[in-house]
Amino acid sequence: MRKSTPTGMASAMSAGYRRHAFCLVLSIADGNLSTMGVLWKLVRAANRLTAPLGFRIEPVERPKSAVHPDLVSANPRLVELRNAYATCDRAVTASRQWHRWTISSADLQSFRGDTAYVWQRDGDASLAIGARYAIEHDPLGLLTRLREDGAFGARTIEIHGRLFSRDLVDSVLELTFLDRHLGLSGKRVLDIGAGYGRLAHRATEAFDVSWQCADAIPVSTFLSEFYLSYRGSSAVVTPLPDFSTDAEIVVNVHSFTECTLEAVDWWLSRVCSAKHLFLVPNAQEHGGTRLLTSYGDDLGPVLERHGFRLRLSEPKYADALAQQFAVQPTRYYLFDR
Repeated sequence: MRKSTPTGMASAMSAGYRRHAFCLVLSIADGNLSTMGVLWKLVRAANRLTAPLGFRIEPVERPKSAVHPDLVSANPRLVELRNAYATCDRAVTASRQWHRWTISSADLQSFRGDTAYVWQRDGDASLAIGARYAIEHDPLGLLTRLREDGAFGARTIEIHGRLFSRDLVDSVLELTFLDRHLGLSGKRVLDIGAGYGRLAHRATEAFDVSWQCADAIPVSTFLSEFYLSYRGSSAVVTPLPDFSTDAEIVVNVHSFTECTLEAVDWWLSRVCSAKHLFLVPNAQEHGGTRLLTSYGDDLGPVLERHGFRLRLSEPKYADALAQQFAVQPTRYYLFDR
């Protein structure tokens, strides 16, 4: 349940927070403060303004994760998947972007850290702002059911005695959006470009939902199999050579914008049962306001060709200040057909 706040106190907090933020933004414009300095000052302001509610943002000491014997490049399952994926249609497996992002043995051990799966270079300050936004915009009470433990290298901060990560913040906001517009309980969902299974883990922990993961990168399939088994999730991972689906909802978070148009077309031609598509683009330099691949290609025509029509688009953070300063701001898009 969302923590209640007396109306007067909430108004004072919001006004004070915004006044402080406005002054800091003016300082940026005048060249007196770096962006990172502003973010840290926003966090300190948030600590002062929310002290009456018992909230405080604290950095978390990050001990080195224990080495897991299964998370090695020579794991027979990973070798098997790589060999199997090498025989698949290169229209979907070829990715100039992912070929540049090599996944080392160290990345396997800390796959929830700052890797190609979940960029975490914005720093603790932006994560803190995103976490506070999630706390205040959680109508389903997901934060009472979903927890963070920092496993496998996840970057975390502590607020009011509990850990937050970008994994947790993004998942809460995405699941809230999906449930608000489509309702998740009882639905069949396909997660294309599921990565290590971040959203699958959170969704199956919070909802009675059938969740299927698929990915064109063999190491991603390997990690999602490992991680979802580790978490005891009911989500199913389908290797690319065996791919088929009867999903009603397709989810694609930070994936299609990293694909070629040929790969996007390949996926969409195989989701005939889907009536809805939830798409989250990489922000790039336009803040997610345009549906472009990292190669500059427009996703619109291929989406239309497969019958998907835009129902709505909204910012990841409804608050303009959070959309500017919180962790990885972008936009959410929902298509129907």
